[in-house]
Amino acid sequence: PTPGEVVGLIRPIAADSLVERDGARLALAAGTAAELQEGDGVSAGTGIDLSLGGGDRVRYDAAASGSVAAARPERVILELAGGRVYVDAAKRGDGRIFEVRTPIATAGIRGTRFVVDQGADAVEVSVLEGKVAVWPNGRPDGVSVAGAGESIRVERAAAAAPPPGPMAAEGRSRYSRIFEAIWETDLGSGDPSARRR
Repeated sequence: PTPGEVVGLIRPIAADSLVERDGARLALAAGTAAELQEGDGVSAGTGIDLSLGGGDRVRYDAAASGSVAAARPERVILELAGGRVYVDAAKRGDGRIFEVRTPIATAGIRGTRFVVDQGADAVEVSVLEGKVAVWPNGRPDGVSVAGAGESIRVERAAAAAPPPGPMAAEGRSRYSRIFEAIWETDLGSGDPSARRR
């Protein structure tokens, strides 16, 4: 995309959500979709849903903040400064990247459903479908891979991501309900490649 090019749509779940673009803060009205551009910062307020080209859907949970660093067909990079995001990424072919970067660690996938929860001193990645590679920032050799039903918690300054452990049943059930709600949300993408489950 070129600067100013639309790469998807953003819809606040309720009021109090903001988009930061070119130094300006734009308030989003509840229930309406707005254009999303690469480089936009997001402050979720009560939560926002993103619909990106190629069928990727993302929910920034209440009070989450971050930005859309890249949103091209071959590479999607979301930054999560704090809070939680729910990612439903379309299947990816060879060389296509989808990553969520936090101040502590990065989660990279090729097509799955997962949750990234950035806390003050740790980040936790929980996988509902597929597999997710997780590594501490600056240490790509410290990678660990979690599969469906597993989670990985990376503490600040960790040399490597620990092995995955089982995800709590109540978390799996809650996250599954949230993903279904995300797909029920009509973002009016107009993108013929957007998929519905």
